[in-house]
This record gives sequence, structure tokens and C-alpha cells, in this order.
Amino acid sequence: ETTFSHIENQFRTLPAFSWQGWVQGATYLQNNDYKLDVALKWAARAVQIDRSVQTIGLHAKLLVLNGNNEDGLKEANEMRKEWANDWRSHYSAAEVYEEAEDLKKAEEAYKKAIDLANDERTKQVLMRRIDSLKEK
Repeated sequence: ETTFSHIENQFRTLPAFSWQGWVQGATYLQNNDYKLDVALKWAARAVQIDRSVQTIGLHAKLLVLNGNNEDGLKEANEMRKEWANDWRSHYSAAEVYEEAEDLKKAEEAYKKAIDLANDERTKQVLMRRIDSLKEK
């Protein structure tokens, strides 16, 4: 609660706060499974400021975490189409699919991300994500 209040106060005192601050605040709440409804609002604000894979991916995931699978999955699908050649869009969408328990679609998106990734380290991380799906 103290950290939440501090973050919330930062948004009030810095009116021109960049999209990164909204993403950081929403991610903190998501990671701590705290006030996910507020996290969704903050993620929406980040999308308004900067429409990108990072902001839309977070917003889509928070839609799912707030029980709105339909809209979250729709955003993930649209993100993959809009940034079809960016491995990060497929990775981010895979996380949304995974959260929505569509493991087949998550695996498909992780594989597409691997195909588009440029470096071996990223590909290895993505392969581990696919392996972790098999444990679910």
C-alpha cells in the first residue's frame, strides 16, 4: 500500500509523466497482483501516450488479468498483425495467450518470435518459455 501510494502520488505531481512511468507503475501492480483494475487504467494511459508493442502488450495482458479475455486476446491478435515482423509483438502476444490459458496459440506465437529473433540468447529464452508451457 505504501509503494502504491508513492507511485500514485508521482503521477499526480508529474503531469507530463512519460509513458514509461505509467508502464512501470502498471507492471509493479501486476507483478504484485495488487489493484489490477488500477494497473489496467495506468496501462491504458501509457497506450494513449505511446502506442507500441510494450504498451499494448501490457494493456492486453491486464485486460485478461481483469477477466476480459475477449478484448485482451483481440488486442494481442491486432498487435501481432500491426507489428508482424517484430519478434517482440509475438512474444508479448504469447504471454497474453498464456495468461488466457490458450497454450496452443501461445506456443505458436513463441515459435513465430523465435523465427524473427536475431540473437541466440533471445531464441534460447523463447525456447524455455515453450518448454514451460508443457509443464502446465
